[in-house]
Amino acid sequence: FRRVLFRSAGAASQATLQANRLHDNGGLGIDLGADGVTANDGLTSADAPNRDTDHPVITGAGVAATQDSLTVFGAVGTGSGQPAFAGARVEFFKAAVDPSGYGEGQVYLGFLSADANGRFSGTIAFAAGTLAIGDVVTATATDASGHTSEFGPAWTTTTVAALAPAAFNAFETDTAALAISGVIRSKTAGALATL
Repeated sequence: FRRVLFRSAGAASQATLQANRLHDNGGLGIDLGADGVTANDGLTSADAPNRDTDHPVITGAGVAATQDSLTVFGAVGTGSGQPAFAGARVEFFKAAVDPSGYGEGQVYLGFLSADANGRFSGTIAFAAGTLAIGDVVTATATDASGHTSEFGPAWTTTTVAALAPAAFNAFETDTAALAISGVIRSKTAGALATL
């Protein structure tokens, strides 16, 4: 395929697209509604093309030094805590980047399953040399009913070692290091301290 457009809503527009190569075309590789990038809203809609299934958002991706695996994490939708995307099949691709900044699937890499809150994390193995540090990746999500999303935003890979948090994070495990700004006050040995 070069491009898939969904122009109508309802059951007739349901389609599962898995392990396909969709790239180098005049628009998005997958376009729900044939209207450009569909913003994530954390919901699905029975009245929309392919239920307007939200796309995955990659928040970290590291290629092994041996270039034979990708460690990746993120969430489907607007963030974690979205049970509408529980169990979604998240497929990863080496990307051909569309001018919108969203990916198109050039080389299929593998898949992970989202947890009960729509989050995904894990390592995908593939043939050495398929993906290099600095290459761009993207992903799609397919829900349990077979509705596939558009490709998500493109993400430039780094090394696996660079994925380690660079700063202390005392909040929840899916809050990125340095994602909180402002002054945080805590008591250290009986005295207030600004972190």
